[in-house]
Amino acid sequence: MHLVMGLIWLTLTDEQISSVSTRGRESSNSLSNPGRDYLDIAVENLQTFAVADSTKALYNVGYEHYLKFLQLQGSTWSTYLLPPVSENLLMRFIAYCESNKHLRYSTIKSYLCGIRFYYLLKGGVNPLENFVGKPLPKLKSVLVGLKKKHAIMPKRIRLPITFDILYKMCFLLRNCIFDSYTDVLIEAACVTAFFGFLRCGEFSVNDTKKFDHESNLCLSDVQITNDCIFVHLKKSKTDPFRYGITIPLFKNSTDICPVVVLQKYYRLRMSIFSNSESFFITNKGDPLSRNFFISHVKCTLDKLGLSSEKYNGHSFRSGAATTAHKARLEDHLIQTLGRWSSDCYTKYIHTSPDVLRQAQIQMTSTLNN
Repeated sequence: MHLVMGLIWLTLTDEQISSVSTRGRESSNSLSNPGRDYLDIAVENLQTFAVADSTKALYNVGYEHYLKFLQLQGSTWSTYLLPPVSENLLMRFIAYCESNKHLRYSTIKSYLCGIRFYYLLKGGVNPLENFVGKPLPKLKSVLVGLKKKHAIMPKRIRLPITFDILYKMCFLLRNCIFDSYTDVLIEAACVTAFFGFLRCGEFSVNDTKKFDHESNLCLSDVQITNDCIFVHLKKSKTDPFRYGITIPLFKNSTDICPVVVLQKYYRLRMSIFSNSESFFITNKGDPLSRNFFISHVKCTLDKLGLSSEKYNGHSFRSGAATTAHKARLEDHLIQTLGRWSSDCYTKYIHTSPDVLRQAQIQMTSTLNN
């Protein structure tokens, strides 16, 4: 039976496969089936909970790109059915993303995962595999080619914001770069990001109009004492089940003390925006967005004479790891501070050419005289 099915499958063209798949879904894979009961809806909700919000957002972008691509190709489909899909269409979509949208391999791969997610969610069929559960061969070949092509392309340089850079940034902000409130806000956010080993999305929002008190950093999530600041993250990348984690930022004796910096920001913030729910608030009363934060960080770096295009929101997390490594903290401490579940933290540590040169010189000292 499997042999017969295999021969039938091999004789079908991509278009026939798409047609057969679409017809096969008409009765069971409709997008709005009035026969669905509460259990079907509950199952779908559980499937969506399996994926982080940030991942779902990326999947949605990929799926929307695919729908727009199909429209450009002249494809049409019923409102109540999943859009057409075939190996040929997916390969053309990859070429479209790479040639027309100039997207990189990792982004395109995420978009394909988004397409798979929505087809599994709505139709129970994985469009990236054949009937025996193996990857589509031509599609796999195209992806391998894309990966190799992009492997020889120059990678974007992303440098860490280490403690010495943070130190200079803070002193520059204290000399009024923007306005008196924004300077204090950006310094507080930078110091929190650095000492907390935070990802940008853990203390900022993507859209100021979509602040979510159940996931974003609220005023009630930050406890300020004389010796320590406790920052509670309700969700994070390393906490997929949303147990929550509290990160302590301890007082230190330097001019860049998180307790002193955040106490100053808190007093100023409460005197102006006492009714706002978000902990970090801009001078316009909006929750601190990723774009607002990064643009002001880049402006500060430019004023220091640094190439701001080489830094991004993740530079504080990688900078904290690099600084901890330079300070010769034990590996398990770096892993704990950054909330890494494995030794993947090592990829965040930036090793300068001078350190590599010194390491090679030290290797020559092993010669027995």
